[in-house]
Amino acid sequence: MKPSQSEHELLELLNSRGLLLTKTVDSVRALRYLKLDGYYRLSGYFWLFYDKSRLPEHHFKIGTTWDEVIHLYHADKDLRRLLLDALAEVEISIKSILTNSVCDTIKLKTQEDDPYWCWNKVYFKTDFLMPKPTRNVSGFDDFQQILKSSCKSSKAPSFLSKFRKANPSQMPYIWMMMQVLSFGEVVTIVNNLKPEYVQLFLAHFNLRSNEARGIFVSLNKLRNACAHHNRIWNNKIDECPKIPRILALKNAEQWVDKINDKQTLALMYFILLHMLEALHPSKSIKFKQDFSLWVQQLCNTPQRQHYLARIGFSEAVLTGLFV
Repeated sequence: MKPSQSEHELLELLNSRGLLLTKTVDSVRALRYLKLDGYYRLSGYFWLFYDKSRLPEHHFKIGTTWDEVIHLYHADKDLRRLLLDALAEVEISIKSILTNSVCDTIKLKTQEDDPYWCWNKVYFKTDFLMPKPTRNVSGFDDFQQILKSSCKSSKAPSFLSKFRKANPSQMPYIWMMMQVLSFGEVVTIVNNLKPEYVQLFLAHFNLRSNEARGIFVSLNKLRNACAHHNRIWNNKIDECPKIPRILALKNAEQWVDKINDKQTLALMYFILLHMLEALHPSKSIKFKQDFSLWVQQLCNTPQRQHYLARIGFSEAVLTGLFV
């Protein structure tokens, strides 16, 4: 069992392994990082700088400084903020477009209105799939319990509480439910609607049905990773799909590192850019510009080729991708 260690003990350990203090990050500032951010959190950014020939002792390459580690640490923090802003635009728009497109499709198919469609099994696939299914309960019934819990929760917004109080026997409208469901729950709806009810929604994003599941699931995974302050740099995005058609639309094949092109930020960047371009062209331009600036700042270091490879980009992005 590993013993707990104080920040002073951990700083001594890192010093003994070759991580050098500098004028910028002296012992006082290093101790502050270890105290307020934590050794284990910072350790995810150490790996790039280890001398692999000396593992598993975790000795740093000769000359590695705290400056390099902290540069990478702050770059990742800036990346999370950048991605969260873009993901928020996508999430809010997805909820609105899904609400309206399914309502419109139902009207076209049945000549009737159904503003409660999220509660109606007829619009969903028979094999309703839940991310974490409950035993002995069908996927749709399991999801209905989630909807009901969202309505009854003490954290439910006031508009929903007032509606339930005034209409105790009536389920809330779909546009109300969209405001209380998590993005993951909305993704569950998208991936379980029958094809005829989701086609109009997917058309807004120029997406095909065989592309949709992987894209929406990975967007949710990325959103959760950013929201929970997880490391994005050098970390796989679960279920991130490689969509050749989207890469071709963005002329992106040359910008993706062929060796490190699976479940990476590079693929998620192009997917997110694709979604933003369909929703908010002007905001997609700003996102592209901001991401370009972030890449340039990240790579303002001799280690730049290693930084890029860990997020799935080729070094060619520095000369052409964001022009």
